Amino acid sequence: MRFRGTLCSEGCMGQDAPRQVAVIARRQEATTEILLLSGPDGLSLPIQRQSDIAGLHADIADRFGLVVSTLDCIGREPRFFVFESVDGRTAKNGHWFRTKELPAISGISAAQRAMLDQWFTESELGGTGRPPWTCFGWYAPAADWATDRLRAAGFRSNGNPVQAGMRSWSYQLRLPAIPRDLYFKASPPVYGHEAAVSLLLSERFPKAVPNVLAVDERRGWMLTEDFGGIRHSANPAETVDAYVRMVPELARLQRGMAEQADALLATGCPDHRLEILPGLYDALVAEVDGLTVDERRQLVSLSARFRDHCARLAGSGVPHTIIHLDIWRGNYTFTDTGPLIFDWAESVLGHPFVSLDVVLRDVRSVAPSDLAAERQVADAYLREWADISGPVPLDEALQPASAPGIVSRALLWRDALATLRADRALPFAGTVAAQLRELLILQPHVWVVASALVVAAAGSGLATASEV
Repeated sequence: MRFRGTLCSEGCMGQDAPRQVAVIARRQEATTEILLLSGPDGLSLPIQRQSDIAGLHADIADRFGLVVSTLDCIGREPRFFVFESVDGRTAKNGHWFRTKELPAISGISAAQRAMLDQWFTESELGGTGRPPWTCFGWYAPAADWATDRLRAAGFRSNGNPVQAGMRSWSYQLRLPAIPRDLYFKASPPVYGHEAAVSLLLSERFPKAVPNVLAVDERRGWMLTEDFGGIRHSANPAETVDAYVRMVPELARLQRGMAEQADALLATGCPDHRLEILPGLYDALVAEVDGLTVDERRQLVSLSARFRDHCARLAGSGVPHTIIHLDIWRGNYTFTDTGPLIFDWAESVLGHPFVSLDVVLRDVRSVAPSDLAAERQVADAYLREWADISGPVPLDEALQPASAPGIVSRALLWRDALATLRADRALPFAGTVAAQLRELLILQPHVWVVASALVVAAAGSGLATASEV
């Protein structure tokens, strides 16, 4: 699962847009005000052409002399970018009007006006179903916390915080500092465990993950050191080579965290262990929207075989540990000390081979039908587990990892979308069902081979999940 793009449900940033409207707001004595421009057709909202955060902010600084934080992107035609003025400066031009006393605004319809009114009402009330950083007043304490922790860590500020990214699933600030920049990241409650998990990993594997300087577990905030850019080649052979270099580090980290299951669960990390996953699967199939009657029937009929897959994985003898469910080229890089793996929001406690399955999916995307490349990456990963033996050989346990991986990703999507209000979740409607449909298009031999191997393992003393 890759949550890419921005907070706007339609994916505002990074796309060309003929008309984008800036809604620049500020809080004055518990009242929200909006900046409007005077023109021949009356009062209007500023029009912007940029579609990235840096460009939008630079345009506002140049035209109005304001420092802002992007709060949200709503609507479609036009798109309304909502900004909060965060430094108390006076606008170079335009006039401020209270949101509850707004005059007529040229160029927007009654429906768009109602949409804006609703947005501001919900923001002021701290409405549920939306990320916390879309609410007025969130930015200041977040930036202050990050700056205070920067100084406490022995760094010296070298400029104002710069908004580096924002979407429904995270918010980032870059803090210019000496001797190196720092990064602040906020995660919504559904990924609130990311900060604590990242700190746990940073303390045990300081060279393999970003250096975490501070966390606020309650608010899902963390401050990390800059680790440089993400450098990856578009060449398939070089991409495969990079994975061959990265996956041993992933495996070593996972082995090291195998004894930290309780600590991981204490962070709020979701529990997808093999003995629990079949029950989660059954409940998900029963409740998910978007399936046809026949699809649901087929998925229900796969329940016993899914339990067999989980039993097959358990038979490898490999312990439960942390799984990175979004371990692809965009979430690891290389530093002077070796591979560095980041963005642990989509992490769960479960069987580590699921992470390898995620990796191999990405390998197939850059080197389709290259079985030798897949084998090369898989071998590099499995060598780190070679001393572990169970009724099921390690390489035979890889195939059954596909189905648990699909289910884990579907569960994460379900949990993430459940935190969003219906209109914000609407663009992702059917995503959970689409994830589960992958089980129906798995190659038939995957199910057959896995089930046959479980029977063989049971003969060696390993009970299948359906027999427990």
